[in-house]
Amino acid sequence: MGLVFSIMFALGVILISKIETTVHLDHILFGDVLGLSWQNILETAGVTTLVLSFIFFKGKDLLVFVFDQQHAKALGLPVTLLHYGLLSLLSLTIVAALKAVGMILVIAMLITPGAVAH
Repeated sequence: MGLVFSIMFALGVILISKIETTVHLDHILFGDVLGLSWQNILETAGVTTLVLSFIFFKGKDLLVFVFDQQHAKALGLPVTLLHYGLLSLLSLTIVAALKAVGMILVIAMLITPGAVAH
């Protein structure tokens, strides 16, 4: 997984450097906090509200689902909905965070909790 991730990241950097665009490579990798508009801030606030409300209403179900999917299924929880809901919210969070903090910090946000837990 780490090898594939590193290769795809390097391939993406090569492709973005070869394509003529007005977006600078540094803004993709490290974000552009000073270039954010109010529209970007409102979109991020909307995604944050959506994610926090989902966690507030389904937090205990998510906790059971994440630790033991078979137990969650035996309890009668909507396992498929929780699975795809969690993946959708993760995708929305990644897309919302990319503009502000960049690819490297988003990747660190995903990898660090698992590495610390391991």
